[in-house]
Amino acid sequence: MQPALFAELRRLYAAADVAGDAVQLPLLDATATARALLIEFPQASDWPSVGATLSYLADELALPRPALSVSAGGAFTLWLAFASPRPLPQLAAFFDGLRVACLSDLPADRLRCHPLSGLATVPVVPAFDAVVERWSAFIDPGMGSMFISEPGLEFPPNSERQAEMLAALRAIDDRQFARVMAQLPTPPQAAMDALPLAGHFTDPAAFLLAVMNDAAVPIGERINAASALLVAGRR
Repeated sequence: MQPALFAELRRLYAAADVAGDAVQLPLLDATATARALLIEFPQASDWPSVGATLSYLADELALPRPALSVSAGGAFTLWLAFASPRPLPQLAAFFDGLRVACLSDLPADRLRCHPLSGLATVPVVPAFDAVVERWSAFIDPGMGSMFISEPGLEFPPNSERQAEMLAALRAIDDRQFARVMAQLPTPPQAAMDALPLAGHFTDPAAFLLAVMNDAAVPIGERINAASALLVAGRR
């Protein structure tokens, strides 16, 4: 990968120092804070939801434009950068508010959010997928609809152009983050309180694990369960 491109990836998203030849980008640091929030839409047919989210971030929240990537398999991902590392519960609250505001019609299994999903690292972009023999790449939002039926790129993207696209982006600063957190809607408390888990649990760890892995549970509650498991495991 071109040094300038990897430098931009580090500047915007990396939670820790990483070598220029790495194939995975660290999103979480040792204190479980992150400078990036990646919102992934696994189905290319959900491009209208991607576009609606981009519009909401820019027009309603007045936030810097995030990077947009397409995977070799056709998934779209929004890469939001934060100037200061944010604890996972803060990022979870941000994502929950965004989901209520403009993604409430999208089923839970058609939306992923990293590192809230548990992924501490993600593959760098661009990258070649040997299974489908196509490339992931950062793309201009105006080209998004072109990839609905044609996933990924057939040829490797131009590294200089990829670096230029990222160099034009800016992270969400602390003042913007505070303003947006006061502006975003909050999920109904009833939905936050209701954990749609079936079965009877006698082991607290098993219950917490079930909460953490249940996609129907609000992401903030899943983060709290994961944190409790981590604390218990360190004792």
